[in-house]
Amino acid sequence: MIRIGIIGDNQVENDFLAALATVVDLKISCVYAASTSEAKAFINKHNLIAKPTNSFEVLVDEVDAVYICSAVGQHYQQAKYFLQQQKHVLIEKPLTLEFEQTLELCQIAQINNVVLLEAHRFLQTPILSKLFDLVNDCQPFFANLNVTKKFPYLNDLVHGDFLPPFDEINGKGTTYDLLIYPILLCIFLFGKVKDVKAMSSKLSNGTSLTNLVNLRHESDVLVNITCSASYQSKLFSEIVAQNLTIGLEDITNIESIMLFEKNSSEIKELIEPENKDELNSFVYLLRVFVKMILSNNNNLRDYLLGMCCETMRVLNLVEKNQQEIGEN
Repeated sequence: MIRIGIIGDNQVENDFLAALATVVDLKISCVYAASTSEAKAFINKHNLIAKPTNSFEVLVDEVDAVYICSAVGQHYQQAKYFLQQQKHVLIEKPLTLEFEQTLELCQIAQINNVVLLEAHRFLQTPILSKLFDLVNDCQPFFANLNVTKKFPYLNDLVHGDFLPPFDEINGKGTTYDLLIYPILLCIFLFGKVKDVKAMSSKLSNGTSLTNLVNLRHESDVLVNITCSASYQSKLFSEIVAQNLTIGLEDITNIESIMLFEKNSSEIKELIEPENKDELNSFVYLLRVFVKMILSNNNNLRDYLLGMCCETMRVLNLVEKNQQEIGEN
């Protein structure tokens, strides 16, 4: 049985707790919060049998692994501490906001022979495996991806109340909160990125609200990405090959795949999950996390961390390129 501790109790999603109940080799043994009373309140709210604490020194003695879902600005130091204590780490995205820090954490995990897994839930689902196979078979040359989620407190942002992820420390806006989804998906499907061009509209504190990004992959696939927290688009995303177009409605949570024949707007085939479990992607994420720990699967760990590092490298290039527009 793998004992896991939770860090960042106010960020824990119900999907995580529901998924955890289905994974027999994993149990919550400790909850960390800023105060012991907050940790106790979380434990009581969710009817857990776990130790409350506000001390990392206590937490490290109670667990084999940690789930970090605290503010992004705390990710690097927290993950580094537990990896160096030879604890397995499951951490919410983004792992960090800097490529160098991401690379360092990956190296620490390798040196200490522990699992570090960024919690990209959709990446572990069966439907993503089907998408990967489709892309390999049809050999696309272009993708047009739309990621738009109207932020519920948009008026607060406009008036200067910069809630996470739109503060300068814990998120930096859509660049690291929303854009991470299509960038990771592109790297998963098309491989490493060769060229990056980007523009953005920013809030008064300098964080991004909308991103427009063009990528060229080493495989020569071209990608256009529209990413915004200011509106909700009705357009789906497309991956285009010579004789087939793949349609995706929501690439932050892929639940179905639409297939269109060339020059046709009629859906040729709709691929959907075979069972309801596939709709809670946390189930698959936790199963992979446990399997990697129990089997000491370093090859899978390093493959996933490689994508994590490449994603952060590209996001840093996007941020840099956005600042250089007009200077080229």
